[in-house]
Amino acid sequence: MISLGISKTGLVRQRNEDRFYAQGPLLIVADGMGGYTGGEYASTMVVDAIVNVVEKSKEVSAHVLRNAILEANHMVYRKSQSYK
Repeated sequence: MISLGISKTGLVRQRNEDRFYAQGPLLIVADGMGGYTGGEYASTMVVDAIVNVVEKSKEVSAHVLRNAILEANHMVYRKSQSYK
């Protein structure tokens, strides 16, 4: 399979907060949340967390992906709480 990706800043934002990852069977898209504080950082955290969990498991299955997404969600939530 060949996968390609492109993400543009567009006409409204000054920087692109979206992140994507495409390697092997793993395709990830993380939306930076349209200018909210930390959107760029959060989308990067999500992609990195999912990739790390999948790489450690050495497989891509529904169970592994679910756990990876939950871990990424917890990481972003914990980080967001540190800013309150």
